[in-house]
Amino acid sequence: MTTDIGDGTDSEYKAKLAELLDQLNGVTKRGTRAQVAKTHNKLAHHYVAGRDHEMAIEQFERELDIRKESGEPVAQEACFNNIGSMYYESGRMDLAIAWFTEALTLATTRANSRAVSLAHVNLALAHQRSKQFVQSGHFASLVVDSQESDKPILVSALTILAAAEQHRKELGKAIAHATTALEVAEDVQDAHLLECCLNNLAAYVFESKDYGHAYTIYERCLAVASVPKHQAAALYHMGVCAAEQNHVQVADAHFTRAIDVANSCNAPALVALAQGCLGMLCFFRENLYDAHAELVMALQTARFARSPVAEANIATGLGTVSVMESKFDESATYFESDLAIATTHDDKYGQLRAHCNLGINYLLSGDSSHAMHHFRSNLKIATVLGNKKEQALAYFGMGSAATEMKRHGIVRSS
Repeated sequence: MTTDIGDGTDSEYKAKLAELLDQLNGVTKRGTRAQVAKTHNKLAHHYVAGRDHEMAIEQFERELDIRKESGEPVAQEACFNNIGSMYYESGRMDLAIAWFTEALTLATTRANSRAVSLAHVNLALAHQRSKQFVQSGHFASLVVDSQESDKPILVSALTILAAAEQHRKELGKAIAHATTALEVAEDVQDAHLLECCLNNLAAYVFESKDYGHAYTIYERCLAVASVPKHQAAALYHMGVCAAEQNHVQVADAHFTRAIDVANSCNAPALVALAQGCLGMLCFFRENLYDAHAELVMALQTARFARSPVAEANIATGLGTVSVMESKFDESATYFESDLAIATTHDDKYGQLRAHCNLGINYLLSGDSSHAMHHFRSNLKIATVLGNKKEQALAYFGMGSAATEMKRHGIVRSS
């Protein structure tokens, strides 16, 4: 559903569209209703290829009307799923769910287990995209529990289940489901499916901080990467895993190669992230001058790429370097930038990081009142998230700030 019809093929797309419209006109006048329905279906799929979802929906709906007249339940069900998929691609999840539910009802009536599983997976995907992870996990579980024999459908269900568990912070369960999905995908022998499953598993293992295992999986991701951008992403993550294990030279080599590959495929956000990591490697070697230079260059790249994730991480790194240089005004500016990005994108953990860094920065610079403000903000966010570790750190920071305020005779507000 993402076929490129850029300048090179736009004329071909229009020519084929004109041909199909002419064909539809002909069969409408002289053909059977079945021929008309089939042509509506062809037109719909042509619009899908051109990413014209509204026109595709219109054609699928016209096909559906004829299928209903003819009493064709299997074809009707296909229309329900196709229309639901178009609303899914358009980001209208409420309508996608409604149409997928129609498909499920018909599949259940037909007692076709594969069709039921397909509808369950579609519903799970729509709920997942709506961030309704309980519902998405429920529908995905129905597919897994049914022991669905269609392996690509089963892989989809396991992948959705893994995402639902990750959202619940149950990384062990997420890894288990992602591992099973990979095992099933290996049996299917579909290169794209295998690549997706490897990347999903690598991400969960990486998040669990099992960097040795994650590195091994990312090596496989690199080996099967279908495009340079995926290669660059794998190299970047291999660099992070190596750095986390103190394999600094290995990490440096991976980040450098990631930058080269990312530049070759015009992926500036990945370039920025890898440049930022090279800067932090300089920092850990206590080479603050080179660290600052690398990070400034990385920040410029991140802003060019309009990548808030990269910009926030690099700003944090620059703030850290500035703290070590006792440039507290400069570091505060970088940490405030990180906070602004996290707030704009409602990234609670990003806000925790920024408030904590600002609190420490102001504490070190002797501004204990401002430090107290940021540690209090951290406590509020950590309490909402139910994160005990961050709550404890916030209390520790507040205690340190209170001690400094008392030492300087500053009255603390309640």
